[in-house]
Amino acid sequence: MNAKLSVHLRRALVNQAVNLPRKNIGIALSGGVDSCTLLAACLRASVRPIVLSYTPDTHTSTDFLYAKHNAEKLGLPFIPVHFPMTREGFEGAARRVIRLGYKTKMQVESMAPMTAIAKTASKYGVEVLLTGDQADGYYINGNWISRNYDRARGIPGIERKHVRYDQDAKRIDDLRHIYWTEDRGNCLAVQKLCAKYGVQAVMPYRFHRIRDAFAGKHWREVNEPRLKEPAWQAFPEMGLERTADIWVRPTPMNLHRGDTMFAQVMGQTLMGAMPGPWRTPTGLYSAMARGEV
Repeated sequence: MNAKLSVHLRRALVNQAVNLPRKNIGIALSGGVDSCTLLAACLRASVRPIVLSYTPDTHTSTDFLYAKHNAEKLGLPFIPVHFPMTREGFEGAARRVIRLGYKTKMQVESMAPMTAIAKTASKYGVEVLLTGDQADGYYINGNWISRNYDRARGIPGIERKHVRYDQDAKRIDDLRHIYWTEDRGNCLAVQKLCAKYGVQAVMPYRFHRIRDAFAGKHWREVNEPRLKEPAWQAFPEMGLERTADIWVRPTPMNLHRGDTMFAQVMGQTLMGAMPGPWRTPTGLYSAMARGEV
């Protein structure tokens, strides 16, 4: 099952890389499986992208180190993106996101690093930027999707199934549909943000043929023996070993979009610096959207 799905995934990603406009192409790269598959697809399509990777300026993230290593090993241009972990840096990013119409905690804090990536990409002449958005939804590794699905249908907590033990194909596909629908707004936000800097954001994973290929697949079918197994099989040049052409970090955590440390520091910094008795970052971002602070 994985082998057939891997072929579909490889063809879909490589074909999209082949059909990219022949402009200055960049890739927002981490050490994770999703962005590394995009890099592998580009190389198979004879596209040599400019690599951009984000890290807080207070420390060097693991994702940044993996991206830098892969760019240097493959002889690709590498552009570091250092996000200023200061009140000014956080506030500027938050206001740029909020001006686009996005004000929830998840939207503001997850898109904040992308403001720095988009701005830097534009500065260095990148015209098309590839991101790995949407990929997580096919593998249903976010437990919040399953919990919200069951809660909305009135299923008691004690009866809710963890997605990895669920054998109901319809329910799994419903969860994928929820992610696809929810992530549409997030992908649009990234595209709008990049467009502000004259950069076209492209999400190869947000492609109906990839979504259709995953239809009916249970969690274990696509996440065993390794998380996101079809992606590993699609591009065997990726690996954890130092002999691999493209190094991938062993942990599944995504430091670009889901870095808990970044979100905590951003929220705490702004609540402490902005006037008002803020209880949560959500209240602060809503007040910023209303023009109260």
